Amino acid sequence: MKKQLISVVIPAYNEENYIEVCLESVLAQDFPKNDYEVIVVDNNSTDNTASLVKKRFPQVRLVTEKKQGVVFARIKGVAEAKGEIIAFIDADSIAPKNWLAKINKGYADKRTVAVGGTLIYEPKKGFIAQTERVINFFYHLSKIPPGTNFSFKKEAYQKIGGFSQKINMNEDLYLALTLKKIGKIIILKDNPVITSSRRLLSPHFSWFAYRSLLNTLSIYFFGKSIFFNFEAIRNNSPSVKKIINTLKGLDKQNWPFFKDNNYH
Repeated sequence: MKKQLISVVIPAYNEENYIEVCLESVLAQDFPKNDYEVIVVDNNSTDNTASLVKKRFPQVRLVTEKKQGVVFARIKGVAEAKGEIIAFIDADSIAPKNWLAKINKGYADKRTVAVGGTLIYEPKKGFIAQTERVINFFYHLSKIPPGTNFSFKKEAYQKIGGFSQKINMNEDLYLALTLKKIGKIIILKDNPVITSSRRLLSPHFSWFAYRSLLNTLSIYFFGKSIFFNFEAIRNNSPSVKKIINTLKGLDKQNWPFFKDNNYH
């Protein structure tokens, strides 16, 4: 298989409580260091996100996107990327050590234009476990990867015109549907990332889910979104320390353990 550079892109808006552990997981990959780069796109953070990345992770490329919205941060990240493969993970997520290696193998079939994976929501409270199963079943059945575990060939991205600047909510859905028109998308069930369940635990989740469903239907049938903005959940966030403690019950070969006393 041809050697390809992978660009890991992490959009970030006020993620000082999460991004450190995310970056540690990405930088701890069982993958040749010269075969991937890491880019954080700071989307107008007002907390210490940018300064933390700059101070703690000098090997990470920090860029800024002034247009507010995750779609603009994603577009900026792809534009800055040097890799043939773009891999997105969100700042509140943690990658297993073999995440990039499995993504890379997923492109063995030349017809493949995108490789995604599933999600593990933490912490699991109330209905989270059931929701996780339903959401992952949807990803597998539809071949629509989640934005926080989504990779694609940059050449294919450019061919379809990339993200739509008019779609900020469910922008990952729009991109996947467009990519499917020109190639194959695969979902790796054995390559999940851990992601915060903070949105699912928000008191406003029902309203978000309702709008997201309407957006999904509108994008699927008409290629347009109804709602552009969505609430950024940054308060009532489950602590990173609790999430890391949960990792100790998982496969220790795949999940790196961090100095969790640094997190709160």
